Amino acid sequence: MNSLISLGVFLCFSPLLVFLLHVSICRFKVRLPIQTLQILAYLIGFFPLYYVLSFVEQTTAAVVYAFLVYSSFSYTYFHFFNMSETARRIKILYEINRTGFLKEKEILCLYKTSDIVQKRLVRLLDMREIALEAGRYKLQSHLLLAVAILLINWWRLVLGFRDKSE
Repeated sequence: MNSLISLGVFLCFSPLLVFLLHVSICRFKVRLPIQTLQILAYLIGFFPLYYVLSFVEQTTAAVVYAFLVYSSFSYTYFHFFNMSETARRIKILYEINRTGFLKEKEILCLYKTSDIVQKRLVRLLDMREIALEAGRYKLQSHLLLAVAILLINWWRLVLGFRDKSE
């Protein structure tokens, strides 16, 4: 029974494992796309999973369950990390598939930047992060900006990236 608890604990912490593996791999300065590094972290995570499974009664159901839970958490991590990038790529792929082909100019028309910027400005105004005075936007609150800078610097530190000014 204790071995099943160990497996459960491992599976609960497997998103953290994938995150830590991802951070570790990024520190090697490997010149691969970030998504490839995430998939590599996911695959490396199978080694600790295999190790934990070696202590569990080797039923097919336990192995399949562990594989599915670990893979599901890893899949969620992958898409959580890549939400914005993935959405744009999928839209491009969908539109090319729907029409058969698209020219670069047509792909660029898919993204109405004025609409995107306008929606973000409205959100920032609604959140009182910016104010509109005499047709000009100015910062009203520095909270969102401060939190964003703090998080970016934290991620830079965690992933081992250096400031471009260095």
